Amino acid sequence: MDAEEKKGWNLIQLFLWMIQFGAEFWLMFRIWKLNMLPGIFMGIVIFLMVFLLAVTFLGMSVYGIKRKGIFRKCIAALLSIVIIVVCVISSNIVGKVSQTVDKVTDPTTVSQVVGVYVRKDDPAHTLEDAADYIFAVTDSFDLYNSDQTVQKMKAELGKSLNIRNYPAVTDMVDALYMEEVGAIVMNEAYTDVLLDSESYMDFEDKTRLLYEYKIEVKNEESISEKTEERPITERTFIVYLSGSDTRSEILRVSRSDVNILMVVNPVSKQILLLNTPRDYYVPNPIGNGALDKLTHCGIYGVENSMKTLSDLYGTQIDYYGQINFTGFEKLIDAIGGVTVYSEVDFTAADGSKIHKGDNHLSGSSALGFARERHNLSGGDNARGKNQMKVIKAIIDQISSGDMYLVTNYASVMSSLQGMFITNVSSEEISELVKMQLSDMAGWNVKSYAVTGEGGKHSTYSSPNNHTAYVMYPNTRTVNHASALIEKVKSGEMLSDADVQ
Repeated sequence: MDAEEKKGWNLIQLFLWMIQFGAEFWLMFRIWKLNMLPGIFMGIVIFLMVFLLAVTFLGMSVYGIKRKGIFRKCIAALLSIVIIVVCVISSNIVGKVSQTVDKVTDPTTVSQVVGVYVRKDDPAHTLEDAADYIFAVTDSFDLYNSDQTVQKMKAELGKSLNIRNYPAVTDMVDALYMEEVGAIVMNEAYTDVLLDSESYMDFEDKTRLLYEYKIEVKNEESISEKTEERPITERTFIVYLSGSDTRSEILRVSRSDVNILMVVNPVSKQILLLNTPRDYYVPNPIGNGALDKLTHCGIYGVENSMKTLSDLYGTQIDYYGQINFTGFEKLIDAIGGVTVYSEVDFTAADGSKIHKGDNHLSGSSALGFARERHNLSGGDNARGKNQMKVIKAIIDQISSGDMYLVTNYASVMSSLQGMFITNVSSEEISELVKMQLSDMAGWNVKSYAVTGEGGKHSTYSSPNNHTAYVMYPNTRTVNHASALIEKVKSGEMLSDADVQ
């Protein structure tokens, strides 16, 4: 090999080593910025990166261009290429994690969706077809977003609209049925309230969605006053876990089909999962204490549901985490499924056959398991217990250290984007992750569900004496739940007898 070839070979190797240096530096910077690795882990990463740089540098720079030297240089060059590829892939994964954390802690990811409904047999199939209709609106529910939709419709049609105001949503639905108006403008979240009411269970059979407008809204911070200044890893906190009753790729304001309080004591490694049935008949804060179904409280925002449960149990709720059905399924699939124990054989809501004993479930099957109530003798109470079983299984799986989770971490994080939000800050999430990675401790997870008796009653969200199925709270179980929360806060470990 002549001098020119030798010089060219050395330049190529130097260039390759510089790329390796840049790739390693970028990976270390991203890991440092993510701030989820404990100090000792970060030290190991830095040591490993420096060691690999030294190995490839020495391999490329010593022994000269001789037969043995060429072999060593080729091995060093190949190792450098592998390191570069691994660093690039790892940087992308870390970037995905960082992006997801920023996304789920961003309060502007929830959308309101307002629909324009016509009668099922109406000849109009586009907004233009209905341009001359009388449109019903109401100022009793979601007036702001309805008005935004009307303005959008006017802009699209290039003309004013014939608007008629009604005192309540049910009044404008009645007007549509009686053909007093051609269409109604209504937040789509309210359709589920109508379907809960005996008088409007046929709403979907009698109407058709003609037009919809999505409005991104700011999901305000928790209404609870946060007075605790200690780090999140040193104090007990309560997270309201809300299952949004939607299947869209973007989290929408809707009923809360799942209502679970997760009481977490990071010091004692104790978690209490407390389920409240969706049909619990409780005071609705937005209605000045008028009684409503708990699930209906969610259509006024997650903060309203938090305040409802805070009042019910007499405790401060610090955070919320809200996920919809699509996000739930994707999360379960991303972590490799979950294993839950069923006490009986039954067919889940999605048609999956659940057997008595352990069942390893995919995302869709887990959702079916968590939603089923009609084929269970315990009804809504049994469904709540199953929902907590799934959440416990997720906690167990994520904290298990399974290598599948490590290699599939990007997919796990991607499954949450757009379909999960929380007001736990990114810094607090980082502290919790660092704590778990530092001690890899197991958690004592206990579940408890309050109960009640079913009945029929009018609700705040469905006025004019239209009745719906409700569950009247069992005061004894509510009081016991409050006592369990206080036990966890004080650092006591709950036993199986405590949650019977």
